[in-house]
Amino acid sequence: MHRLRIVVLGLMAAFALTAAMSAASASAAVLPEFSPAGGAASVTAGTGEFTSAAASIKCAELGSGKLTEENSRLGFYTFDFLTCKATVLGIALGCKSLGDGYKNASDPAEGGTILNYGTWHLVRGRGGSPIALILLLIKETHLECSNAGLTITALILVRGSVCGLISPLKTKTTKFEIKVETTAPGGTNQKVTEFENDGGTLVKCGLESSTNSGAFEASGENSSPASMTTTNSTEIIES
Repeated sequence: MHRLRIVVLGLMAAFALTAAMSAASASAAVLPEFSPAGGAASVTAGTGEFTSAAASIKCAELGSGKLTEENSRLGFYTFDFLTCKATVLGIALGCKSLGDGYKNASDPAEGGTILNYGTWHLVRGRGGSPIALILLLIKETHLECSNAGLTITALILVRGSVCGLISPLKTKTTKFEIKVETTAPGGTNQKVTEFENDGGTLVKCGLESSTNSGAFEASGENSSPASMTTTNSTEIIES
């Protein structure tokens, strides 16, 4: 009788463990990944625009962009935006990231270079539609915007993340398109504002900025579609 009781308790424990594992499996999200690994990737794009409460900064082109893989779902990126300008209260300013330069040092209003870097991640769209988004976690960036005579300077601190669409999905290729967009040109509301993590939980993504040490406010990034070329032929799948 004692042995029977031990067997029954053992079966009950095994059943409980199986049920818990099934529940965990059901709640976990199916994650997207590059398969096989795509290797290092180069990125080209046209114009880019960053909008804060203080100014709208427009960059004429993406000089260079690179993505490297740590694994099939994440890695590092660097984007170099060129000839970046802003107009504040009718005054033309050139903008650059701290440590970078203006196109013409004697006339900053002609524009400067903004280096944007951080980590990229493949994540799921809400409910798995789309199966993959690209999430860019931006390294906190300090921007400096000055006029021709250097009599006006605005310091802008940018932080946060943006989610973009990436395509094609489930198609083997070396060419992908990335879209990071706001709901309207010059707006601060991103089209994609959330993603699902590996636990199936919805997570918000978005940018914010502070001007001259003021309060942080919502900001937006809008770029013309970027073309990403991978070293190896690969596809984005649900793992």
